[in-house]
This record gives sequence, C-alpha cells and structure tokens, in this order.
Amino acid sequence: MIKHIAYSLAKAFPEINVYRENIKKPEPPFFDIRRIKSEIYKKIGNCYELYEKYEIKYFHSKDIGETSRELLSGVALKMSEVLEIMEFNSEKLRGYDMNYRIEDGVLQFFLNAKKRLKKDEAYPLIKNLKNNI
Repeated sequence: MIKHIAYSLAKAFPEINVYRENIKKPEPPFFDIRRIKSEIYKKIGNCYELYEKYEIKYFHSKDIGETSRELLSGVALKMSEVLEIMEFNSEKLRGYDMNYRIEDGVLQFFLNAKKRLKKDEAYPLIKNLKNNI
C-alpha cells in the first residue's frame, strides 16, 4: 500500500521527492511516508483485510513565515484529493479518515487504507476428506 501512496504523491507533485520510511533526512522539499500501524483481520474462509495507518510528512524548502500555513494547508487539501483513490499497477486503493496538522513548519498528514487479501489454503477442504467409518 505504501507504493500506492508514493506513486500517487509523485504523480501529483512531480517537483517534490517522495521517500518511504527514510532514515536519512534529505534536502527539502520532500515527502516522507511512514507506516504507523498494521492490522490483519480474518474474514470468511481464506479472506483477510489488511488495515494500515500512515503518516506522511511534508518538509517545505524554506521557512516562509505566516504564508507557510496557507501553503501547507493547500498541499494538504491537494493530498486529500489525490490520496482518496490511489492506483498502482492497475490496483486501486481508497484512502479514508484523512486529517492533518501543521507543527513547526512541517505538514503532518494522516491516512488510513485497507486492502482485501486472499491466502492460499495449505490444507485440503473438508469435503475432500474421506470418512473411514
């Protein structure tokens, strides 16, 4: 799912570098995407749902004073539009529960995403078992 986010941001903001869970701090401007939490829930049969929560930080190139809040709010609004429906390798994901805050001149954008998974069955189905009674 992090690839969906990175691809969507790179497409919408081509002049800004996008990093995924980067340890080094590159030169601004850039986006830094971090997975905060992952949960897998079993559904019916071999179906599962993967829920993930992400934090995306946007570091602007320089401190531009009071107008930086307006600029960062504009970036956040564009991000919410871009990340609502993300597509990567013909697979679509929907972002939801998006919110943001601006702290110390850095935009912190939060996003949840979910994906349906199917696991291969390692054991034969019960209907294939023979009854030895």
